Amino acid sequence: MTKDVITLTPDMPSVDTILAGLFAGGPDLGVSTVAQGPVVQLCAPDGHPLVSIEAPQLVHVPGEAGRLLGSHAPLLQGPFWWTEARATTAVPEAARLAGSFAGRVASVLGGAVWPPEAAHTDVVPLTTDTTALPAPDTTSAPALDIVTDQAVVVMQDRPFVAMTTWLTEAVRTAAETDRAFQLLTPPHTRLTLP
Repeated sequence: MTKDVITLTPDMPSVDTILAGLFAGGPDLGVSTVAQGPVVQLCAPDGHPLVSIEAPQLVHVPGEAGRLLGSHAPLLQGPFWWTEARATTAVPEAARLAGSFAGRVASVLGGAVWPPEAAHTDVVPLTTDTTALPAPDTTSAPALDIVTDQAVVVMQDRPFVAMTTWLTEAVRTAAETDRAFQLLTPPHTRLTLP
């Protein structure tokens, strides 16, 4: 399962801003790309993915953040940039790393973070021994929470789930590997186009 943290900013996060956010774990963590480039991952020294960051998307529709994130969504006027970070729950520090990444990007660009309690700018040291974890599947989409021989599963705990790059890549992975695609949500969640 993953933990999502979303940064909403009035300006597009530059490469320098993304890099500043990626230093949330200090200089010992690595960076890689997956999903043919639009996703950057913050990785443990042994290569285990900790946080996956999707390329920022420009949102033009007024009220879209509130519609997709519910009543606790940050209110931004005009178009804004939506940047998602997904933290693995296999490593306890990963959710705080995602929150630090989001907090740093929002601090630099004057944006907001959802959920708001996730945002901070602390350096999060990695204390978990990731070498004891199963080897990561670097060929699958970063949004996949569970992969079996028969299915791929994505878990989302949001008011609305949009067909983002994450989900498109997960569906593509399921189709290419002849597996069923399953999306697990709470009963109140609705599906929507971005």
